[in-house]
Amino acid sequence: MRDVADHPSDIVWRTKRVIFAAEQENVAEIAANRAKLVLAEAEVPKAMADAFRSGNIGIMDYQRLKNIESDTRMRSQIAAGEESHINEQRERKQQPGQS
Repeated sequence: MRDVADHPSDIVWRTKRVIFAAEQENVAEIAANRAKLVLAEAEVPKAMADAFRSGNIGIMDYQRLKNIESDTRMRSQIAAGEESHINEQRERKQQPGQS
C-alpha cells in the first residue's frame, strides 16, 4: 500500500508551506532590521550634541558635514532623473512610429 505522504500533491503542498514560511521569516527579519535602523538614526543627534559639547566638532565641521549631505542628496536626485530620462528614451526607441 502506498503512503499518502508520498503523493505528489502533498509534496508540492509541503514545499509551498516551507517556501511561505521562509518568506515570512525574511519579512520579519526586514522589519527587525528597519527597527534597528530607526533606533540607530535616533542616536545620531545625541552623538552630534555630545561631540559639540566635548569640543570634538566645531560649527565649521558641522557646516561641512551638512554641505556634503546636501551635495550627495542633489547628486542622487540628478542621477535618478538621468536614469528615468534614459529609460524614457529606450521606451521611445522600442515603439516606432510614436513620438
